[in-house]
Amino acid sequence: MELNVNVNDLYWLSGIIEGEGSLTTNTRNGVHKKSNSGNGSSSYITRISMANTDMHMLKRISEILCAMGVKFWYRLDTSDKRFPNAMGYIHISIEGYRSCKKVLDSIVDKLTDNGSKKKQAELMIDYINYRLGFFQQRSANGSYSNNNLIGERDRNFAIELKRLKKVQIFPSTTKRRASTPLEW
Repeated sequence: MELNVNVNDLYWLSGIIEGEGSLTTNTRNGVHKKSNSGNGSSSYITRISMANTDMHMLKRISEILCAMGVKFWYRLDTSDKRFPNAMGYIHISIEGYRSCKKVLDSIVDKLTDNGSKKKQAELMIDYINYRLGFFQQRSANGSYSNNNLIGERDRNFAIELKRLKKVQIFPSTTKRRASTPLEW
């Protein structure tokens, strides 16, 4: 895949995603039409999100994503009326198999080795490749060959992604000393 993006920009974006981003999945109902009746079935979607108040950083993220040819969307979150002094922020989301794959394939080797985000990215890439392969297997009439679009592998992906996000820190066993790395 040839990109119009400087490798330094990809390292920078991988750092932003590792520090400020999240890799998530959830179900979306009715996205795959079974027939003309409009009855659809559920499917898992993939999403990479970043949110921040730094408009210059967000502008640079959007420039890099545009240069990569990635589809994304913005959401402006304004402060809650109960907290008038809280800052609003912008949330950038990349959604869908192909867009997420394009970003993850470009940054996965730039994420921290053995870090949680790298493991999440590798898991998501594997799942996306599986789903894209599934969609390429269509029957002769153009419909999906499997009416049950969410299977065991899909559920296991969602469970494992959630598990990778949970870091168990127990205060009673975490060594906390000033000016030393955390240990647990």
